[in-house]
Amino acid sequence: MAESLLLPVVRGVVGKAADALVQSITRMWGVDKDRLKLERHLVYVQSLLADAEAKSETNPAVRMWMKELKAAAYQADNVLDDFQYEALRREALSDQPRRRQRAET
Repeated sequence: MAESLLLPVVRGVVGKAADALVQSITRMWGVDKDRLKLERHLVYVQSLLADAEAKSETNPAVRMWMKELKAAAYQADNVLDDFQYEALRREALSDQPRRRQRAET
């Protein structure tokens, strides 16, 4: 079932939420508490997924919850990708003046 792919997706999102680059940009933008809350909620959800996957075979409500969770996990993944991109972009921009100075000397 497609929902069986949910656990790796959630694990990936938890990993991105815990990433040092993501943490630095969320602190800078004042949303680190939200990032931490997302990370904690997803860790909790991970603990429920094995049981939910088994129940989704026979319970339509659980199956619907898992579909909604999957959509939310992909949205969170996209937002965290944006944070990572922005952190890397800022890091690259801050390195440019140093590279120019080295090239000029």
